[in-house]
Amino acid sequence: MSKKVWALIVLLIIMFVYVSYYYRSPSTVAILQSTLDEFELDMFLQKQPIVISDEVQQWESLKSAWFPSNKVDLFLESSPSDAWARNRYKYLLIQPYQSCEVMLYPANKKMNKENVPPEDETLLAIKMNPNQIIILPFRWHFTVSNGASYGWMGVHDWVTRFLPSS
Repeated sequence: MSKKVWALIVLLIIMFVYVSYYYRSPSTVAILQSTLDEFELDMFLQKQPIVISDEVQQWESLKSAWFPSNKVDLFLESSPSDAWARNRYKYLLIQPYQSCEVMLYPANKKMNKENVPPEDETLLAIKMNPNQIIILPFRWHFTVSNGASYGWMGVHDWVTRFLPSS
């Protein structure tokens, strides 16, 4: 085989290994907590949910400070729903507008046929105050309880734009 073919094969192997890390989740779950002043971007590398305890009024300030070069989808109002959803973004920032619980189910666990966690599984419930933010890593499952409306910002990097979330 020619050097070009070998180079292509090596490149494909490297890309496969790199992309496979997007689907790997930590074996233990920890909810990270921070304020805006104490937040460090390295927290994203842990692939754990992050709760920002401060009330956030300006989405644009977070977008420009934390994700200046990423593709961002911003929805300031989402219809309340009790259905479970899966994060298809590298990071998903959810901001409830009323006090509520955000229920979480880790990315490495399977949902049942009805797209809900199995009854014997332990869920994470995080009590949220209005305008607080929770940041979910890629593929985490979530639902917002109490029929609370919320805004969200989905952040892609150049890989997650093209990856299936399941």
